[in-house]
Amino acid sequence: MKTICFPATKYLFLLLILFLFSNPTLLYAQGSQGGENSWDYITVKVRKAGTNNIIATHAVVVTTNAEQIGVYIGCVKGRLYSKLSLNPISFRQNIPERTKRSRLMTVKLFRDDAMVDQRQWYYLPEFKIIATRDHAPSAKIFNAVVSGKSLSFKTTSHDVVTVELPPIDPEFHRFVEKCGL
Repeated sequence: MKTICFPATKYLFLLLILFLFSNPTLLYAQGSQGGENSWDYITVKVRKAGTNNIIATHAVVVTTNAEQIGVYIGCVKGRLYSKLSLNPISFRQNIPERTKRSRLMTVKLFRDDAMVDQRQWYYLPEFKIIATRDHAPSAKIFNAVVSGKSLSFKTTSHDVVTVELPPIDPEFHRFVEKCGL
């Protein structure tokens, strides 16, 4: 098992989700390396600013193929949140250093070409990543993985983007187990 420590600035877009938990300063991620077109499980521990007190532990699963649209699904206290990339990226290897701005963008999620959700997501234009802390759209992404259905999304400024979801593997099973789903 590989252990990686990241400063909070590398997970700034994750911090949007963590605003309820004070000011985290260090994220500690522990996980294993996945292969092409697979899932990678990561445990993220968030520490309160200026202390060693862990204030939240997140279970996260990310896609590993840097040549496809990146998918990031996390959970804390049984609630899911997610991120999707607009361009091919590996969330595991290409973590943005910091972002200077974000804005809201309407995102439509499609499962098997049927729209299943439409709402505002955060858009990080520097990294071409969209993120939501809402459970409902994240659950739709999770369900697409579990059911083996296709997933695509459309934003206000981008045409339909098709996401190639890897099949369920042991890393995804670990995520489900840790989240209690």
